[in-house]
Amino acid sequence: MTVTQAAAPGLAVTPDNRDVGGATGLTTFDVTTPVEWTAETDAAWLLLVSGPGSGDGQLVVGHYANDTGAERTATITVTGADSMPGSVSVTVTQAPLELAVTPATHEVSGVSGTVYFDVATQADWTVESDAGWAVPVTDAGSGESQLAVNYAFNDTGAERTATISVTGAGTVPGAVEVTVTQAAAPGLVVTPDNRDVGGAAGEATFDLVTPTDWTAASDSPWATLVTESGSGNGQLVVGYAFNDTGAERTATITVTGAGTVPGAVEVTVTQAAAPGLAVTPATRSVGSPAGSTTF
Repeated sequence: MTVTQAAAPGLAVTPDNRDVGGATGLTTFDVTTPVEWTAETDAAWLLLVSGPGSGDGQLVVGHYANDTGAERTATITVTGADSMPGSVSVTVTQAPLELAVTPATHEVSGVSGTVYFDVATQADWTVESDAGWAVPVTDAGSGESQLAVNYAFNDTGAERTATISVTGAGTVPGAVEVTVTQAAAPGLVVTPDNRDVGGAAGEATFDLVTPTDWTAASDSPWATLVTESGSGNGQLVVGYAFNDTGAERTATITVTGAGTVPGAVEVTVTQAAAPGLAVTPATRSVGSPAGSTTF
């Protein structure tokens, strides 16, 4: 008599391992077997979305965000009912959360303004600046976001750089540094400091050196601006009236630059009194005969 025994039903789970990113998500394994099966995991950060099952199917596994700062691996064991092998183990290997901040630097002008950095991560993050003139609008965030940094007017006369540090919760890298490099505010120079002019009407000129727009104003009606505004290097022309006051007088001309250091420059026009005219004496008494006299 012959007894013929069938082979035990097979059990296969593929692939052997799934590599996943640090963010929360799902991954799958294919289960091949004619029998019922169950699954379990050894890690709390894995969640078995599907299973148990019967016959061929797909095992869906959820994974939470990896904020440990290091790679981690969990094992999933699938057990078949009287299968051969009785169980199969597969793994999920999860990378840590990533952190990226772009661009690496912003180069800005000397006037005040705002720049933006893109933060790419699935983790919570905090931010701080090493400079009082570059202030993040927010000091913390979560997930992908845009980081705004306000920067002040640069009145130092020199270029300066602030470092912004973004630190992720359990990310790799743990922190990213980016910079804001600010140029010095543009200069403003007006020469000479003063023009000495005569008492007659005329014009005086000043040389102006700046890369920006500028305006000019006079504090005296007798000194009027032929040129009230301009852009970049130029010449400032001031017209002055006849000085009939009998005394020296001075007008102040204020030139204001757009975002310059200094913000404004004052120069002067000093006008002498118009030359005097005197005839003396006021009268001469003369005799009746013809003759001449002098004053």
